[in-house]
Amino acid sequence: MGRDVEAYVKTYLVCQQDKVEAGKSMGLLQPLPILERPWESISMDFNIGLPKFVDFSSIMVVVDGFSKYATFIHLVSSQVPRWLQVLLTEKFFNACIIHEDAKKNEKNIFCLDCCISICPHCFHPHSSHRLLQIRRYVYHDVIRLDDATKLMDCSFVQSYITNSAKVIFINQRPQTRQFRGSGNFCTICDRSLQDPYLFCSLSCKVNYLLRTEDGLSKFLFECNYLPLPDSGLDTPDSVLDPSGSTKTSSGSGGYDEAWGGALASTATTSEIVRKKRTSLTACRPTCPPVSGSLMSRRKKTPQRAPLY
Repeated sequence: MGRDVEAYVKTYLVCQQDKVEAGKSMGLLQPLPILERPWESISMDFNIGLPKFVDFSSIMVVVDGFSKYATFIHLVSSQVPRWLQVLLTEKFFNACIIHEDAKKNEKNIFCLDCCISICPHCFHPHSSHRLLQIRRYVYHDVIRLDDATKLMDCSFVQSYITNSAKVIFINQRPQTRQFRGSGNFCTICDRSLQDPYLFCSLSCKVNYLLRTEDGLSKFLFECNYLPLPDSGLDTPDSVLDPSGSTKTSSGSGGYDEAWGGALASTATTSEIVRKKRTSLTACRPTCPPVSGSLMSRRKKTPQRAPLY
């Protein structure tokens, strides 16, 4: 067993990079020189990813080696969060490698805590995490505007309506030809927009803020709970196979089953037509009966033309 453990550790990349040989030190340790004045030797460290206070989310620690005096400097984090970097670069709606043989295995859910895209079959291990549902609109990835506004400031980003929900594009879309005309244009990619908007996608606004502002810290919001919508894992009935389908394992229905289905549908249709005719007859207004004298009465006796 010891040989197996030793062989595993020798071939494990992390252990080879971070571990050192636990052997005897080569010679005696040399003591550090004695400092004579303050700020002759200092050490620095950074604490990042802290809860945001005003506009600051990082601390720079400077320690003087002579007096052991520590100085704390608050910094504005100008780095893009990890989840936002992955969201802007991830390729969604690809087949999940774990559930390769399962149906509906497209990766259309993004986990902000793990910074990965998952399919509906991988949902349960991430049920307590912050999740974003990725949708498709004109063959490009979009997210709901309500979900995006919980994470960052999405003002002046043009939104669209699909399936009764407002969505925004994640990345900018390629343009086949340059639009020449009057109107409003995107600040980054020069795409034609409606009048009050300045950005065509979320990535365009992020690029603009990184160029013009000190960072994204004041445009990001703290969101600790972001579940999927109620219809996030539901599939419309039009996509699924109907429960009463007569398909066989090969994908096509048999002759007897198709003939039986046709007879059943014909009988049902005739019964519906009969019911409709009965209901129409019942709804017709009843006319008073016509007397026989009125039926036999004529204005005058018809006269025929004489024959010559």
